[in-house]
Amino acid sequence: MEQELMRIGVSLPNNLLEKFDSIIEQRGYSSRSEGIRDAIRSYINYHEWMGDISGRRVGTITLI
Repeated sequence: MEQELMRIGVSLPNNLLEKFDSIIEQRGYSSRSEGIRDAIRSYINYHEWMGDISGRRVGTITLI
């Protein structure tokens, strides 16, 4: 079943839009809308994942 799409308007500084368009082209998206949907999904997933983590965080980066 296909989900209904809602239309929104977004105002962006020109340099941010140029960077976004460059990423859209590099990743092979067919449209800005597709790239924006993907970016919003990633943003939501990140915040849902981080919302489950509480307290202090420690990490390491190892390069070989």
